[in-house]
Amino acid sequence: MNGDLHLHSRYSDGSLDIEQIAYIASKSSLKHISITDHDCLDSWDSLNIISREYNINIIPGIELSCMDFKRNRKVHILCYAAENTAILKSICSYVTDSRISAGHKMVDIISQKYNIIPDLIKKYASSNGCIYKQHIMHALMQSGYSTSIYGNLYSHIFSKDTGCCYIKVNYLDVRETIRNAKKANGKIILAHPRFYDSFDLLDELIHENMIDGVEVWHPSSLKEDIEYLYSKVKLHNLIATGGSDFHGLYNANPRYIGQFYTPDKYIKMLIN
Repeated sequence: MNGDLHLHSRYSDGSLDIEQIAYIASKSSLKHISITDHDCLDSWDSLNIISREYNINIIPGIELSCMDFKRNRKVHILCYAAENTAILKSICSYVTDSRISAGHKMVDIISQKYNIIPDLIKKYASSNGCIYKQHIMHALMQSGYSTSIYGNLYSHIFSKDTGCCYIKVNYLDVRETIRNAKKANGKIILAHPRFYDSFDLLDELIHENMIDGVEVWHPSSLKEDIEYLYSKVKLHNLIATGGSDFHGLYNANPRYIGQFYTPDKYIKMLIN
């Protein structure tokens, strides 16, 4: 019953459709997956149909982007099996609107600096209209300016400090996000603590009884991270999740579906 519970599709910043992800997952030993697109629920309406077609259980999921303003760091919160989608959509709309606005500004800048076809970027953009850095790089690759998504050109144009195309996206506070997500009756999981250095925040959220679990098995997790996080899970009776954080072509390093996964015990805790 193992499941890869951290996957991204073209509904956000992944390069594959949900059907393609489900097909690949069905060829592995996975029995469960979750499409956790960033701040987007657009895939949820089709999950039951795709689940039956590929004989794999697809747990509704989402990855909510927010900020730990105390430390001025981004945070990602995974929310699974929520019942009230209207509440989640209201959370997503703030970030999505800001991301769409930032995307249009990035396209304007890039179009002035490089000879590319703007429609190429729109072709690769997410299904809800958001334009991510990866979509712009994909268009630049097609236009001959780069041979990879990540590298010198990516750093040159998207560096937070010196990038000509860095546009800030606005996020809600992590606790505000969690409080609203809890109203949707979903399971709240702190994603990949190593990736944004969220270990101190993890302790605070556990103490405040704000999360149901933590993502233990993730490509960014070091061996000592896994041991530390799992000790927290056992001490506080939390749900431990795992996933590959698959983005297809848009991953910075090779990752495949099922590379990291959630064990059977915690799948049951999550869906029950």
